[in-house]
Amino acid sequence: MATPSDSPKKLLPSILAGVGAFLLVAGILLPTFLVPRLSIAPLAVGPGNSGNTHTTTTVEGTAFDPVAYRQQKPTAGNADRPECKQPNPATWRLPMFCFIDTRVPLSSRTTVFGAEPANDKVNTYQAGYTLWRKDRKTLEDGIITSYVDRVTTNRRTSAPTGESIIYPNADPANPGANDPIKPFQRTGYQYKFPYNTSLDSHYSYFDPFVLQSIPLTPVRETVVDGVKALEFKQVVGPTNLYKVWEKALRDDHGNLSFIDKLTLSAYRFNEPESVWKNGGSDQVVPYYAYYYKERDLVISQATGQILKKHEYFQWFAAKNEDAARSYLHDNGMRSGLDNPTVTLVEADTTLSKKDTEDVVADEKSTYALLQGATVGGWVMGGVGLILLVLGWFTVVKRTREWDRITRAVREDLPLDGDDDGAGHDSAGDDSAGDDNGNGTRAGDSTGDGEGTAR
Repeated sequence: MATPSDSPKKLLPSILAGVGAFLLVAGILLPTFLVPRLSIAPLAVGPGNSGNTHTTTTVEGTAFDPVAYRQQKPTAGNADRPECKQPNPATWRLPMFCFIDTRVPLSSRTTVFGAEPANDKVNTYQAGYTLWRKDRKTLEDGIITSYVDRVTTNRRTSAPTGESIIYPNADPANPGANDPIKPFQRTGYQYKFPYNTSLDSHYSYFDPFVLQSIPLTPVRETVVDGVKALEFKQVVGPTNLYKVWEKALRDDHGNLSFIDKLTLSAYRFNEPESVWKNGGSDQVVPYYAYYYKERDLVISQATGQILKKHEYFQWFAAKNEDAARSYLHDNGMRSGLDNPTVTLVEADTTLSKKDTEDVVADEKSTYALLQGATVGGWVMGGVGLILLVLGWFTVVKRTREWDRITRAVREDLPLDGDDDGAGHDSAGDDSAGDDNGNGTRAGDSTGDGEGTAR
């Protein structure tokens, strides 16, 4: 008869099997369902889509002053130079270096928000970029260049999908010049790379100034404050910005608006060649703004988040492609900065230390969540499998015990011994019976003998 203590024992296999099955299913779902759900770009950027703002450290650079240029008044830093006191009598134009300041405190800021369209498959980034000189009273007065960029990407692959749009504000003297270019299809990554980024894969990075993606060159594996990362390098240009933006700004009929022309005026200068170089011709020769950039990116290997960014860039004036490349190959960009004659903008920027620390902290949090779900899934699955096996062994053991009890009852055997013990006891009983029988028969035989004798 079952005792009260038998009830927990009877429930034990069911408990083991139930808990084991639950843990096994949970262990399978965590890496197969939860991790993929976590491995997608969020729809919002920052808490409550408040945005993430990244600012570069303030550096000394070179900056062309378009307001001084239009007014033909030298900047304060060049006012005492003899060449900048009076314009050339033949052209009534000052040399261009009269409007180029050196050792200017420069900084850039990029703010990224989540925008529409956004759903379970795609998300949209809207980013505002501003480069400004910090020696001016207001940010508006100090703006050198800015843009607003909007791109929709696949949430899983981070690849652009659909049409993108950019609002240029290339003329610092007219911050309101903000007509968008035509919507366009683009490739390459910009604000985030795919999860599980690899050095063996081929990636391109979209540059919003040249409106195209340039391949990245893998450099090395590295670690940023404990986070495994990959370093890539990119070189852009020199690229004629006037040609790039003229093509992008023309509408479907090939027309340019007034604001479009104002934007393009920052990329082309119709001036006598003598304003650019000493001994040049007094005839008007168009010079174009050329763009060159060296970009270094450090990207999280697990999530594709950009952890560090370093950019050296320069806009400079040249009359054609050959002159631009010659200037580049002769290292004129760097050697000519002490006394620039064609440099429009030059800076060597790096993401600020605080922003880098914030990005790395967010990355660690995201990585810990992914790792927790992955490792937790394996652990739960393993424990669940062990419990299922234990439950199965318990069921098998109880089944064998029940079979033994059933056979013992059927054969009228004792329930507190094993089969071998029962067999020995039976044999002993039979032996005793034989001895008694034999003794009785011996007595009978003796009696019979005695009777016969009598």
